[in-house]
Amino acid sequence: MLFRRTFLKVLGSAALLGVTSPVMPLSYADVINDELPESVPSGIKGLDSVINGFPAGSLTIIGSRPSMGKTALALNMARNVGAALKRPVAFFSLETSRRELLRRMLCLEARVDSYMVKMGLASSEDRQKLALAAGNMAEVPVFINTSSALTAQKIASQARALKREQGVCLIIVDYLQLLVEGVDIKTWGEELSTAAALLKGLAEELNLPVILLSQLISEVERRDPPIPRLRDILPAGDIADHADNVLLLYRKAMYETALSSYTEEGLDVIIAKSRTWPSATVKLRFQNEYGLVS
Repeated sequence: MLFRRTFLKVLGSAALLGVTSPVMPLSYADVINDELPESVPSGIKGLDSVINGFPAGSLTIIGSRPSMGKTALALNMARNVGAALKRPVAFFSLETSRRELLRRMLCLEARVDSYMVKMGLASSEDRQKLALAAGNMAEVPVFINTSSALTAQKIASQARALKREQGVCLIIVDYLQLLVEGVDIKTWGEELSTAAALLKGLAEELNLPVILLSQLISEVERRDPPIPRLRDILPAGDIADHADNVLLLYRKAMYETALSSYTEEGLDVIIAKSRTWPSATVKLRFQNEYGLVS
């Protein structure tokens, strides 16, 4: 298998590996002596202080309306796990190009205005920061696949290969609704539910957390205030039932003109569902120009 590397590693093709898990009897002693499953931290102090990381074998859905920060939050987590913890991460994106993801992660690392870089307006000082950041990120084990032809089945196949060959500890998929295209609208919801179920099964099979980003229905924005709820995952149905945890994102500044130009905003992470975490709203800081969540 060939991997092309820049300052991140870009995921190539992978062969399907079948894995079977025979059902074994479990005694009460096994339960008493069992250790808690390993969790992978987000690397964001305020969030980890509440959730204590993403448990192995779990599927977590992170949902929001567009431009609320789903991808930014996911990139922060990938960067934190890969750079700070030196643990491999797989990032599958059906929405954002490889160049855009690399630019955003590099600006995040360098603390440089991403928009100015995108427009070719970065200062000489910022370019020096970017060069230094690129050197720091050269060996960060984040594997990125931005193929538009990705399906849940293809993601599962490539994730198995990455787990086997690179030891990935976290899988991020951006985002659910793009996994199923070209199907009848009547069966679209069923197809999405099947994709979510497959990714939950993948998390259990590989014994690692899978984070699945998701859009929310537009009705959210007709509320006052437009705070998302569990039933807002698009489309309505049993998609959330497959998830162990559901986090919903809300940025008040996106709905208030007086705040929309602020470079530093609040980001609310609402724990709408969890089998292990408390029901809570975690208050984080979002620095929009860098895409930094802290």
